[in-house]
Order: sequence, then C-alpha cells, then structure tokens
Amino acid sequence: MSLVEESCDPFYIGQHCHVKSCGTLDFLPIKCTFCELIYCKEHHTPHNHQCDKVPEKQRQSGVQYQSSQPCHICQFADIVNVVCEECASVCCMSHRTLEQHNCKTLPSNRPVSKPTASLPATSSTVKGVSLKRKGAKSIALERKVMVMKMKNKSKGPGSVPPDERLFINVTRTTTPEPCYYHFSKTWSVGLCQIMSDHQARAEKLIEEADKKLTSGGGFFSRVLGGGQRNTEDAIDLYSQAANNFKIAKLWSEAGNAFKKAASLNSSISKHESASQYVEAATAFKKNNKEEAVACLLEAVQVYEELGRFSIAAKHYASLGELYESDDILNIELAVKNFQKAADYYDSEESTSNANKFKLKVAHYSALTDTTEGYEKAVAIYEEVAARSIDNNLLKWSAKEYYFKAVLCTMCLRGESGEAITRYEEEFPSFMNTREHQLVAGLQEAISESNVDNFTVLVQEYDNISPLDKWLTSILLKIKKSINEDPDLC
Repeated sequence: MSLVEESCDPFYIGQHCHVKSCGTLDFLPIKCTFCELIYCKEHHTPHNHQCDKVPEKQRQSGVQYQSSQPCHICQFADIVNVVCEECASVCCMSHRTLEQHNCKTLPSNRPVSKPTASLPATSSTVKGVSLKRKGAKSIALERKVMVMKMKNKSKGPGSVPPDERLFINVTRTTTPEPCYYHFSKTWSVGLCQIMSDHQARAEKLIEEADKKLTSGGGFFSRVLGGGQRNTEDAIDLYSQAANNFKIAKLWSEAGNAFKKAASLNSSISKHESASQYVEAATAFKKNNKEEAVACLLEAVQVYEELGRFSIAAKHYASLGELYESDDILNIELAVKNFQKAADYYDSEESTSNANKFKLKVAHYSALTDTTEGYEKAVAIYEEVAARSIDNNLLKWSAKEYYFKAVLCTMCLRGESGEAITRYEEEFPSFMNTREHQLVAGLQEAISESNVDNFTVLVQEYDNISPLDKWLTSILLKIKKSINEDPDLC
C-alpha cells in the first residue's frame, strides 16, 4: 500500500474510507495495492476490508497480508514505507533519517577516492570549478540554517508563543517555492491543515485585490466607471481575505485587511467603512491594542459625522475599556471616553447605559484623591441614585450609590451628617440598610476622633459584606484624616 497522492487542488483535505459501514474522513488515506481503493487506518489491510483482489496463493495461506515492507533496521512493518532517496533502503518512520538508519551515503561510510597529483582527495572539479565535498559538519550547519530560515519566514498565528510553535515546510502544486508555517504543538493535524489552507486562500485574495487596484484600465474603462468597479471588487476581496485570516487566527493580518477595505470604502459608503474599522479593531484587540484604539477612533469619527450617536457611544465605551487594560493603561483617557459614552447615551435617552458609564467616571474620579474628583463623584452618585429611585427595578441599588456618596463626602469634608439626613429624606428605605448603619457609626467615630471604634465598625461590616478595592481605598483615606496610621484593620 502507499499513501494516496495529493490532489491537484491546493485546498484538498482527506478522503472517505471505501468501507460502507465506516466512511471515515481520513486526512492520511491509504490505497490498497490490490483493489486500488481508498481506506482508513483501520481498514487499510486486505484482511480488514476483505479484499477480493488478493492473489489466490496468499489468500489460501491464511496469513494476513501486510502490504508494507519491514524496516531493514528493526524489521517493523509500519503503515507507511519510507524509501531512502540516497541508498534506496526501506525504513519505518522511526528510522527514516540518514543517521537513524546509518545510511551508506553518509560521509563517514563513503569510500574516499585516492588522491591524484592534480586534485586533492576532498574535492572534485566540474568544468574547471572546484567543488568541495560536504562533510558532516557542513550538513549539520546547512540544517541549522534551514531551521533558522523556516523560523524567520514562517507564517502563522502570532498568538502562539515561540516555545510552543511547530514549524512545517509545505510544498504546494500552485507555487514551486516551499511555504513555511507555524502552528501550536497542541493542535491536531486536521486543524493545522484547515488553518494553513485558509491562510493560503487569504494571501491569494490579497494578491487579487492588489491587482484590482493597480489595473486602472483604459480611457473608456474609466469613463464607464470601471475604476470604481475595480475598487468595489478590491474591497470585497480584502473583506474575504480578512475573514480567512480570522479563521487562521492571524489577527494582525486580518486587521490590516479590514483597514484596507475600510480606507477604500470611505469614499463609497461611510457606514460600511466605519463597520470595517470596527471589524479591524476587533481583530487587533487580540494582539495589538494600540492599533485597535486607532481603528475605533476612525470609526467613531465616521459615526459622529453620520449622526449615529448611540453606536458612537458604544465604541467610546470600548475605547475606555481598552485604556483600562494593562497593555495601554491610561485612566485619564479611559475616564474621558467613558464620559463621552455617557453623554451620547444621555442624548439618545438611553438612561441605563448612561448610568453605567457615569458610575465608571465616578469610580475613577474618587480615586484621584482631589477635591474636584470627590465633588464630581458625589454629584454623579447623587444623580444616578435619584434616577434609580424612580425606577421600580433599580431603586434597591440606590442604597449603594448613596453609601458611596457619603464616603466621598467624608473624604471631602470629614463631616457628612447633613448629607446623610438629606439622603434619608430622599430615600427613606436607606435608613433600614447596613450601609446606613455603617456611615452613621463612622460619622460618630469621626466626630469623636475614635479610631478604634472606626476600625471595629469597618471590620464588622467586612465580615458580612467583604470590601472591594475601591471601598478599602476610600475608607483608608477617611481613616487617615483622623489618624496617620494607614492600617484599616
């Protein structure tokens, strides 16, 4: 038996087993040497698929015929025979390399020709050109150079860490030159094949799109609108290529293809251009957040020009979340974008979304530890709490906003009795909450400068409702105002 020859189609993947009860799609199908039909690994032997083309003598012997020849080193009959191109020996997969089966053509086993007067023993001449015979060190060096080239030129998902990459040299019928790819060692063979096919398809689409843009056509083609048709075709090709890159997990390539399509679309359809910038940003978020920010800024600019403020608000919120990430942490820009998102949602009367991002602004404003920041946080918490009281579904969250507003007031002025009384009038249910009991006790401890009582109250609250980082930071600042000791517990 022998491996089935690869189809001329570069995107060909496997064949089905000819056994009707099996029909397995095998990526390494095997052809029977007797009936010449395709079978999977389980049914590739004549005995397992009951081949009726086996010679009569072999059938009568009762021996299960093994089509593959035994390795001349270990005598193991592997599924696939490997024939050495140098010495024509049959080997199994374990002894396929020259060193593993001690190939006769290796430099150490080659007979050394006798030196002559005109030429040294280690060289020969071809048409007057001296060619040195390659030694073992030269072969090893060549292999190292080949591996280095493969690693430098390989294409594949950038998200795979270098120490987890599996490098493959692929020769396709469409291109004479070898193509180098890298995948993750944990991926299956089928997944690697699918991803390499999508990558090759995407690269071909990019080439076609580039040709569409460079071929301007003649005078009549430009008069009849051929140039715009070429541009539209190129946009479509770039979009298809980007989607194929996404399947292959090549996020940077996908983002760049979407960016090209968006740039070309800016003079044809601004809405589609903005959508493609968003697609590019989604791809870049995987490994290049700075490029993602640039694409989102292009998108929101277009949406603002079109008057699509609710969509612009959504992407301003995405920008704020990107600036929150550790890769490009910038709280000032995050707050700025969250504020824009809240303002646009307010203008579109999307109260719940506006409140969500206003609370983020208040959260970061309070952490600035400035008078302006505390005043802004208090104003936002009071505004969102007032809106929540009027909504039967949200009114129970008002206690949290009043609680945080009181804490910010304590950081701002120390004394918060007036604010607590006002919040009790606005939301009487606030008096029956644990948050009200805590702030009332804290206000009493502050007025008496009783740090121990302050610490006990905070510990009791933390035992039932654990404090998050924000509350812990704010309570530490309040405690510092009555005692320089920063330890809360």
